[in-house]
Amino acid sequence: MSESGSRKTLYLHIGLNKTGSTFVQRCLRNNEGRLAKRGFLYPCKRRAPYFQRGQHVPLAAALTGLPVYWLNKVKSRRLDSAVPAFLEEAKAFEGENIILSSEAFGSKNVTREIVEGMKDLLADFDVKVVAYLRRQDDYILSTYQQDVKVGSRHKFDFAERMSGEQNRFYNRIAPYISVFGKEQVIIRPYDKSRWKGGELFLDFLQVIGCPDEGLEMVAAENEGLDFRHVNLLRDANQFLAPLGSEPNGKDDQMVRTSILRHLKKDKAAGLQTEKLALSNRQIREVQEYFLEENKRLWGEQEGADFVRPKKDEPLGNTDKSAADWEIGLRLIIELCRENIRLQNKIQDLPEQQKSKGSRKAGS
Repeated sequence: MSESGSRKTLYLHIGLNKTGSTFVQRCLRNNEGRLAKRGFLYPCKRRAPYFQRGQHVPLAAALTGLPVYWLNKVKSRRLDSAVPAFLEEAKAFEGENIILSSEAFGSKNVTREIVEGMKDLLADFDVKVVAYLRRQDDYILSTYQQDVKVGSRHKFDFAERMSGEQNRFYNRIAPYISVFGKEQVIIRPYDKSRWKGGELFLDFLQVIGCPDEGLEMVAAENEGLDFRHVNLLRDANQFLAPLGSEPNGKDDQMVRTSILRHLKKDKAAGLQTEKLALSNRQIREVQEYFLEENKRLWGEQEGADFVRPKKDEPLGNTDKSAADWEIGLRLIIELCRENIRLQNKIQDLPEQQKSKGSRKAGS
């Protein structure tokens, strides 16, 4: 409650995943002080038990009771204090608006019972849920690419990817609508043609009613990969452990990160990027498959048009699953060059530093 006795408004940004949540979180954190002066708190104390790497994933884990695989061990041990620490900070804030953000709130495993528990814990706030939705044909490709980036070895299977439960956005939003009410759930399309100035962060600020003058945007990241790079990384995963597996998952994820960094040089060198794309025939199948539930989310006309064939009649490239070994050979050569450069740097170090390093390694 605020000093006036009215409830503070809590904007609960639940993602969904693959809709620029990390970008929004980085912008919010970058503008923490400016937002506070406008009456908006984005709680982001680095050591706080409710906060991890720019977002409120520990708080989401504590509020939902669901396991979150990217929650680190330190925050996991302090989950019992995540909610009390957040409530204390929110109570002390003099402004009227609080912003929480984590894709973990939008997990496909969130149920009505879980949201009812969240509502009880957040009873002192007027909760407004904010969700961005990506059209399912794009979402299917984006999640496939993400799976490959963390270790998937499977080729793209259109029917299997389309039928995945995570694509049923109405089912993922329904628990929040049911518990908080439809008027408290704000659904926005992940579509720059629908955003203020074509910018996601400006759209988010408009949604929560925060003036954007004087606020700064960070550089966008996480661009889509060329489909040939996706195929090459998927084939490399045959020899690498998936993220989260033991004993080599963490180390092999670093290998994947290095591969991705070097593949970006292809783009810098002038490779004509061709992102993963479905054919218009496949897009029409997706449109029909999700038509009724998209209408429930967006209304009759907008729901029918949420997934729509593209004007340029793409042929699609998801069936081109073979890796391009010209790209692969360039990658191998670049990695070998980097290894030689590192060896030369070590050779150029003074003898004292070399012996010091070897003693550390042997200790």
